[in-house]
Amino acid sequence: MEVNKASRQAVAAGDPIAAHYWQVARALYRTLRCDGPAMESLDPGPIVLRRDERVHLHLPTNYARYIAIEDGYPPAWDVQQSVDVLVTTDGLIVTLRDGDILRFDWERVTAFYPEPTRWTVTFQFDGEASPLRLRGYAAPQFCVYATLQLRSIDYFLTSDPLSPLL
Repeated sequence: MEVNKASRQAVAAGDPIAAHYWQVARALYRTLRCDGPAMESLDPGPIVLRRDERVHLHLPTNYARYIAIEDGYPPAWDVQQSVDVLVTTDGLIVTLRDGDILRFDWERVTAFYPEPTRWTVTFQFDGEASPLRLRGYAAPQFCVYATLQLRSIDYFLTSDPLSPLL
């Protein structure tokens, strides 16, 4: 836990933007812990949502996919770029720089690794979808929301990876 405490102190002291995002993630975590998963819906902009799907967060972040490279090269995190992400009741909707829109549904996630103190969250999916990594100031908010969507409420309330946000 000392590493997490040191991380929080470094964030608060060194970078006001990071400190702001950390405080927003802490507020989101505390709100969801106390009030449950009810959140205000946001405008999806030009994105067409599914029936009964709601947008709860709209965040900028860094996006990477884990790609197996041919010709004897080892797999690596690739396709790294800054993106906008809509976090919805159904999953993540990522708008790439070239305008492509990718959907990552909660129901297809087979594993995820929330690391709010490292500003990272990584998702694995069933089927042929490559793993997805979101990194940057908004990562703690993704960690909080994804933990609520992908785990039991008991896990959410006692999650060790989220404990630095208390």
